[in-house]
Amino acid sequence: MKKLAVVIAFVSLNAMNITAQDVKFDFENVQKEWWTKYKEIWSVSTEKAAEGTKSLKFSCGDFPAGANNIQIQNKDVKLSPGTYTITSKIFIEEHSKVVGFSINLKEPFVQTGFKLNKVPTNQWVSISEEMLVEKEASVLIISVSTNPKWGGTGTFYLDDFKIISK
Repeated sequence: MKKLAVVIAFVSLNAMNITAQDVKFDFENVQKEWWTKYKEIWSVSTEKAAEGTKSLKFSCGDFPAGANNIQIQNKDVKLSPGTYTITSKIFIEEHSKVVGFSINLKEPFVQTGFKLNKVPTNQWVSISEEMLVEKEASVLIISVSTNPKWGGTGTFYLDDFKIISK
């Protein structure tokens, strides 16, 4: 009887088009999966949320000396080869000078970026990018560059962050 229940559950998941590679973060029940050495810049916040009560907050008035990128990472993410759509909701505070951030996979290195200079401020907006993963990859990194042409200072929030296989 137990084997039959497992088979039925597996068939049901496939019928709903849910794959093991899909990654979803609403930041509501964050434990230790997100890590950064810049805890004063990256945090899980209850100040704003698109859904629920929490979101991932980036807030930086001045970059730490010697830093090139301000990163937060999640080592629990594993992606099989394929094309993925990365979506998130973002809230950028009005006077923020952040013009973009990148999404990286560390092993092997894969990168895509989000340009924010045309994204409206003071409201939740949906953003999306595609990423091609050619080999099995792990370690998801969200990174803001200290270079004002690619990153910048200010405050923004991410919520409902998803990586969905196409």
